[in-house]
Amino acid sequence: MKSLLILICLLGSQIFLSAAEKDKNTAIIDFISKSKFGEGGISGAGPKDGTLILLIGGKEVLLMKKDLSWQKVPRQKFADHEIPENALAACHGWWAGYGQTFYLTLVEDGVNVYYCELDEGDPNLKFTLLKRIRISELHKN
Repeated sequence: MKSLLILICLLGSQIFLSAAEKDKNTAIIDFISKSKFGEGGISGAGPKDGTLILLIGGKEVLLMKKDLSWQKVPRQKFADHEIPENALAACHGWWAGYGQTFYLTLVEDGVNVYYCELDEGDPNLKFTLLKRIRISELHKN
């Protein structure tokens, strides 16, 4: 419970830290996207071996492995991606007609991670709960 109260206080003042402050020991909550980019040809030019990680309270939580590279969605662009106004943070990845969007909401003792797969030409966005991350569980290890 103590961790949740600290998280809520810190989130109230800022979601993302400046680049100089971003390291896994001090970040409050952040999305980290890691991927390689292929070489040659249209099919080989996109992101490869993509990994999306949620950094929360200094702990890393794997969210997705996919051939994508995700970017943070600024709050002023939430509506463009149909992300609720009350979301804490969001990220989006897109390549060659396929994409994914993630967003976080605050819940008791942690955050819910919502996820949506996007397919070019499909207007039906449907976010589903991907996972609930409990702060108390993260700090047991």
